[in-house]
Amino acid sequence: MTDQEFATIKHQDIFRVDDKGGKLLTPSVKQFTDIKILRFLSDFQEWLTHYEPCAVLAIHCLYDPSSVHVPSSKHFVKKDKAGKIVRLAIAGDFHIAGIDFLSSIEVIKEFLKENNLLDSVGWGIYPDWNNPGHHIDMRGYRGRWGMIGPKMVEFESALAYANKKFVRK
Repeated sequence: MTDQEFATIKHQDIFRVDDKGGKLLTPSVKQFTDIKILRFLSDFQEWLTHYEPCAVLAIHCLYDPSSVHVPSSKHFVKKDKAGKIVRLAIAGDFHIAGIDFLSSIEVIKEFLKENNLLDSVGWGIYPDWNNPGHHIDMRGYRGRWGMIGPKMVEFESALAYANKKFVRK
C-alpha cells in the first residue's frame, strides 16, 4: 500500500501499534499488505463505534512472513512461478478490546451480515490465544475455521469449545 492509500483510511490509529505495543506498519508491512484489509478493519472499527462504543480493534498482525501461519496463509504475499508477486497479503488478526470473546463473535457476524460479506471473507476464531481473537481475510469467497490449541478445527467446533470455555455468568 502507498502512503496515499493509507491516507484514505479513517481509523488510522488502530494500525499504529500492534496488540503488544510494537510498531504495526513497518516498511515491509506497508509494502506487502493490500489496502483492502485495512479498509475492512477501519470500516469495522467505524461500525463498532456506533454498535459498541467502548470496543476498539487491537490488531495482532497483517502481512506476516513468519512461519507460524499455514503455508496457504493470506498473511503472505502470493507469487507466481517466476517469483513475481500476484497478490499482496489480505489478512488481519485481531481481538476486540472492550467486549468479551463470545460477544466479539456475535458482533463480527452481525457486521458481516449487515455489509453482505458473509460469503466473501475468510474468518477464523482463536479462543486459546493469549487475547482470544479472530482472523479475517479478503479472499473473495467464504471460509470458516477455528483453532483449539494448535489444532485447526471446523468453525462450529471452535465455537462450541469457546462457549464452554467462556461461560457467561
